[in-house]
Amino acid sequence: MKTWFAAAILAVGAAHASLATAQEVTLALPTTSLVFLPNYVAADRGFWQKRGLEVKSPIISGAGSSNAVLSGGADFTTIGPGSTLRLIARGQKLSIIGTTVDRFLLEFVLRKDVAARLPAKPDADLATRVKALKGVSFGVDSINGYSHSFLRYLSGRYGLDPERDVVVSPVQPGNLVPSLAAKRIDGFIYGQPWSLQAVNDADGVIWISGVSGDVPELAPFAYMITIAKPETCQQRRAICENLMAGLQDALDFIHADPEGTYEVLRRKLPQMNPDLLRQALDVVRPAIPRSTETKLEAIAKAQEFGLIGGMMEANEQVTDWQPYIDNSFVRR
Repeated sequence: MKTWFAAAILAVGAAHASLATAQEVTLALPTTSLVFLPNYVAADRGFWQKRGLEVKSPIISGAGSSNAVLSGGADFTTIGPGSTLRLIARGQKLSIIGTTVDRFLLEFVLRKDVAARLPAKPDADLATRVKALKGVSFGVDSINGYSHSFLRYLSGRYGLDPERDVVVSPVQPGNLVPSLAAKRIDGFIYGQPWSLQAVNDADGVIWISGVSGDVPELAPFAYMITIAKPETCQQRRAICENLMAGLQDALDFIHADPEGTYEVLRRKLPQMNPDLLRQALDVVRPAIPRSTETKLEAIAKAQEFGLIGGMMEANEQVTDWQPYIDNSFVRR
């Protein structure tokens, strides 16, 4: 009994010592969304804590997360590439140290009655479906944001004028499906779980789907990247190694344990309909890569999207992204 008690005391002491020496880091997130699934898993399953990190993840809206890294208000952020690529192109010093989603996830959703009167069918070729959208009104999460840029990107490639041929209105993500159901908009451009919710609850039709491969030239696409200032990883390399190792553990877990991953999301998003959440996870999970490695091709495609979609100016184009990608923290 005494031996067991002494061992227990030592174990508790070791645990407290580990917590006491845990290094606090801040990894800002721009919003709460399924696209941050690897971050949620790393935190929920203790993958960072096991590596001696206490990771705080405040919500800093939109591009504010990237700016927080630059100002020193956050050590890292996981974010879409748009703001990061613009900042780098404008001379700001940032390093891309990992990718946690490598497939383009946005989708065009239409009301069934709207889709039925268009001069195309949902299974038509992409060019025909894009051109058929003339006169449609869309809700997007923000003007000049990713959803709006997706419309501009496809319009630029297939001859639709996104400023004259369609009507675009900013709608908060939580109001997209109710607005569709109330016929205040003909459709919207966004990702999961709202796309599926529209199909399930508002007579929605998926018209164009990035995640299902309707736009193959956007694959691979660095959809969610983790960034830091170069000096952060030069001066505190172990922190960057452990942060990315924890995210790699999360990627491994997501692919090995779908049910465990679903439970993580249930805890993170308790207000969401469980069946909808499970369906959305089935859509998003294949977009989670097996490795945190950032592919040069995926960044180049993100830049092309930004240029055509109006998120970047022509004079902001970077010809070689390799110096801004640091894959040295990838677990081989």
